[in-house]
Amino acid sequence: MSDNNDKKQSETPPPVNDAERSSMSTELAMGGQAIIEGVMMRSPHRIAMAVRTPEGDIAVESRPHIPYSRRNKFFGWPIVRGAVSMIEALVIGIGALNWSADHAMPPEEKKKVEGGMALAMMSDLRKRVGMAKVPHALDWISQTVAQGEPCIVFLHHNDVHTTLRVGL
Repeated sequence: MSDNNDKKQSETPPPVNDAERSSMSTELAMGGQAIIEGVMMRSPHRIAMAVRTPEGDIAVESRPHIPYSRRNKFFGWPIVRGAVSMIEALVIGIGALNWSADHAMPPEEKKKVEGGMALAMMSDLRKRVGMAKVPHALDWISQTVAQGEPCIVFLHHNDVHTTLRVGL
């Protein structure tokens, strides 16, 4: 039986022509990210999320979605579209994380998180992520400046700013 499985794995799929490839790329345009105790998937027309609840059930939400680049002609321009898509992905991702946190956290834990505590935790997480990127950013900035290229750096946390300035 293992010989049969080996044979199936070694077979190569038939070649795909360019017309089929271009139609496949639009049909299979999917992406996703891990969220707390689950996954979020995004297609060109829908967003779906599934999360395991503390009781062991699966909470699912699916909703239609029209990208900003299709809602507004200006947002569809090539350079603008990239920036808008990145911001849109961040908004969708943070919304999915918040939704999953609401469903994955036991009710007694929800009572413990009050007011600004969640905001403080998110801010601390963002700062830690920024600090983790500092060594790589220093290398990249140093190489870019050494090549005579202009470089603009956008920062959020003062600790990251101070560490970058000291490192440069």
